[in-house]
Amino acid sequence: PLFEVSQNDKHIIVLIRVPYIKAKEIEYTVVDTLFTLYARPYFLRLTFPHPLAEHGDTHFYDIQQGTLTVTLLKKNHGEFFPNLGMLTELLAKRKVSEQQHAAGTGGTVGPRIEVIGSTDENDETPMEQELDWEYEQKLPEAAPLGAVRYGFNNRHSNFFATVQEALLEIIELPEPDTVAPSERRTLRLDAEEEKFDP
Repeated sequence: PLFEVSQNDKHIIVLIRVPYIKAKEIEYTVVDTLFTLYARPYFLRLTFPHPLAEHGDTHFYDIQQGTLTVTLLKKNHGEFFPNLGMLTELLAKRKVSEQQHAAGTGGTVGPRIEVIGSTDENDETPMEQELDWEYEQKLPEAAPLGAVRYGFNNRHSNFFATVQEALLEIIELPEPDTVAPSERRTLRLDAEEEKFDP
């Protein structure tokens, strides 16, 4: 989802655009520097440069604007969090240093287990394999200003430019990327009226 991050001396404020969700189904967690949010169909994982307090956060969902404001408490009041405007850095996977890895700290990576007395070095069961549940997040691509948008939540534009030759076989609207939403309905109704045979 689209989001913005700001801060003051005590808090990190995350404003997330999540329209059309059920407010009671919002789930989020804070663990050290990691903030994760799930509100179907949206998922957001942010990694901050400094730790956050795991308790003392609040949230507010504005149904009219379709925005969720989550106020997170900083673990160390007055600490400045740099580069909050660099959204791709916040979306990047959590980095675990070699020292943290060796010590068994650093969040999701635990201590390594030494197997003694095994006859086969490759006899790991699926439960023993280390799984990486984090996947790469990307910012949504912004459409050019004035572009005609369509689809669920108006998330798509310029889709039909790549399938122009087969377009008339798929839909009846001659140029969907240039027809404004207000005109689409009128054109559809006119086409239905023309084809109607009483």
